[in-house]
Amino acid sequence: MISICLIYSNGRLSQATQTVEYLSCLPYISTYDLIQVCDGTPNFSFNGFKQVVVERKNKGLFCRADLWNNGIAAAKKRVVVILDCDRIAHPDFFGAAATLQHKQVLYCPCLYQLLKRESLKSIVSHFDGVVPLTFARPDFRVTFNNGTIRPAKNPMSGCVAFLKSDYLCTDGLSDDFVGWGFND
Repeated sequence: MISICLIYSNGRLSQATQTVEYLSCLPYISTYDLIQVCDGTPNFSFNGFKQVVVERKNKGLFCRADLWNNGIAAAKKRVVVILDCDRIAHPDFFGAAATLQHKQVLYCPCLYQLLKRESLKSIVSHFDGVVPLTFARPDFRVTFNNGTIRPAKNPMSGCVAFLKSDYLCTDGLSDDFVGWGFND
């Protein structure tokens, strides 16, 4: 049904650990294909995740396209969720992702970036309301407006789902965009 490609960076171990704890409580998690897509050699391996190590090739600069393309190539399920390792998506997102059809893309309009350690119980308890800014900050998406995208986070950043076959038909992201944030 779903492959989750967790985009992992060594500097985000604390947040990634919380994200993985959160994912472990999702319904149907045992049916998901879990992939830890690593930006370089990882300092930690998450149980139950297949690791895909992607070394930086352009003068050591971050390249999101390399991470996405390698993670998606390793994905075994029909639907792929790309999730940055420091993001928490509302649980409804994963249920909606499972129902995606051809040429549909699902972005997470209610997404939070973890800032510091918080208990799993506390994180989950806040999903019916506003997540406190004590441990997370809103990371809301900006959508198209009259054919343009405002300079901010776009729907493809942080957490997005689509069919693997649709992504492969587009030839993937261009690896010409090198450096953090250029994909936005």
